[in-house]
Parts: sequence; C-alpha cells; structure tokens
Amino acid sequence: MKRTLFEKALKADSTHGYDYILPYVEDLKNVINMEVISKERLKIGADPLGGSAVDFFDLIAERYGLQLEVVNHVVDPTFAFMTLDHDGRIRMDCSSPYAMAR
Repeated sequence: MKRTLFEKALKADSTHGYDYILPYVEDLKNVINMEVISKERLKIGADPLGGSAVDFFDLIAERYGLQLEVVNHVVDPTFAFMTLDHDGRIRMDCSSPYAMAR
C-alpha cells in the first residue's frame, strides 16, 4: 500500500512532536491574574466555540484551581455553531451584532 505524504512526513527524522497546550496554559498567569480569579472562587462557564480550545480548559482549571465548566464539548470545524451574519454567511466577526447574536 502506498503511503500518503502525511504518513511519510510523520515518520521523517525532521518531524517532532510539540505540546502547544501546556506552554500556553502556563503563560496565562503572565497576562491574567489567575491567582485572584482562583481566590474569588468564581464559577466560570467556557464555550470553546467549535472546539478549537476544547483540550485547554480542563488543564487551565486544574493548573489554576478554577471552578470552570466547559459548557460545550462539541468539536465543529464547520462553524455551524455561529449565527449567520447580515448577509447569511458564517463569519467570525466580533463587531457584527448578527454574527455575535448567540
């Protein structure tokens, strides 16, 4: 069976794994005062909006001792969770009241 380019790339000596999640989670404390949020015992609901950050939130909650609940674990690469913009198209435009209606 012929291997795909992707399979070849994964096996190449130049291909290495990298954890993008843990460094991000660790760096949050440098831009957000996570200690204050933790001390206040806020109850936080997080929606990873289509799943792009679904694997981040549990680690964030654990690392910083937060009462954080992921309210939507659905991974949706089609962005069907978005409300349509004024022209009926899916658009990630936070300045549009139509796109941000939900």
